[in-house]
Amino acid sequence: EFNGVDVLVFPNPSENIFNFQLGNTLEDVNIRVYDVLGRLIKEKNYVSGQNTYELDMGGNTQGLYFSKITVGKKSLVKRLIIR
Repeated sequence: EFNGVDVLVFPNPSENIFNFQLGNTLEDVNIRVYDVLGRLIKEKNYVSGQNTYELDMGGNTQGLYFSKITVGKKSLVKRLIIR
């Protein structure tokens, strides 16, 4: 939760594109995706001011991943499932 807004990830599971709905953020957003072994698979930075941030996970194998979403000094983790 950021600023009282729940973070939504959709569609989940997905074949490649995940959308992260954070509400209106005033700080830049960083999303890192890790595999189940803790290896960094993808990292993307976004400029603040958007409501939804899109992440393309195409080319990765099916399975469970963890996304770490950071806004300012706050972070949270959401599961991603690639099918």
